Amino acid sequence: MSTRKNPAPGAAVLVEPDPASNPDPVTEAPRTHLVGTAPEATDGDALDPSLERDYWHVNYMTRPYYKEGRSFGDYEAAYRYGWESAAKKGEMTFEEAEKAHLASGWTAARGESHASWEEIREATRDAWTRARRHR
Repeated sequence: MSTRKNPAPGAAVLVEPDPASNPDPVTEAPRTHLVGTAPEATDGDALDPSLERDYWHVNYMTRPYYKEGRSFGDYEAAYRYGWESAAKKGEMTFEEAEKAHLASGWTAARGESHASWEEIREATRDAWTRARRHR
């Protein structure tokens, strides 16, 4: 279990495994959830980037799109792009957002990543889906 500081002063958040009865549908590993005094996110609130990065750093090798030998750094920009895009207002599905701006925006968002949109699409979708569940 780890403790992180939430952006709100004094609001500690704990990350704990969920009960085994609620495993991740892809990996069948226990999911993690936040407990503590942090307020729920609203449309104007962003997810905590540190918590999201930590989650993906621990879990990226368990995902079905993971390619043997790739490092977290190969996926990090895609995860950030996914959760940041999903946190924006609007009710587009991933597919709608992909057609509207995600695919074409990857070149600018990818930073130092050399991955094409096709290579990181599913990682971006994964982070998008997780972020939308927590909105």
